[in-house]
Amino acid sequence: NAEQRMTMDAWNQGLNVLLQAPPGTGKTYMLLAAARNALERNPSAKVLILAYNTELASEIVDKITDDLSEGVECYTFHALCSRFFEVAPDDLALEDCIRRMRGVVAPVHTTHLLVDESQDLNRLHVELLSCLIAPNEHRQYLVAGDVHQMLYDYGDFPSSLSYTADRYEEAFPSSLRWVRCSLVMSRRITPYMAALVDSHFE
Repeated sequence: NAEQRMTMDAWNQGLNVLLQAPPGTGKTYMLLAAARNALERNPSAKVLILAYNTELASEIVDKITDDLSEGVECYTFHALCSRFFEVAPDDLALEDCIRRMRGVVAPVHTTHLLVDESQDLNRLHVELLSCLIAPNEHRQYLVAGDVHQMLYDYGDFPSSLSYTADRYEEAFPSSLRWVRCSLVMSRRITPYMAALVDSHFE
């Protein structure tokens, strides 16, 4: 649709994209389309997709077709640590790994980094990227999420909207310009469902 085309136009121009997208608006489709476009522009591109939880990561992995399999990898943040350093089943283990990996682990090189459910980012995720991902001022980012869906703003490592509100350049350093895009047309909520909700809530 037109919203998705505008987002892809920005991505195709080599811009970093902050994407506000509620459920059912096509975030997964956009992530995979962006990965495909990156490889079309540069067949040697290394695209890393990060999802917040295992279910999301599995959904994306299942949709990575053969033409993407050589240049695209998808992990949760914990699985990324497990793959390139040491198994980290939870946030406490991830914090310990981050403390020990600095200056030890071989950095992971990527040309494009795509993040799903960015509203659930916390400081550990950002620190992991700074420790594990090799610096690249020309890396292109697509950071997608929904500010109205934050679920994990509690505990020792609460999520923080600041990483997609005003600290995105700190979390995702790049010399490329940032633009904000949004998707609002959801295919998960039908007009009848929306009318029912509207009739019961103001």
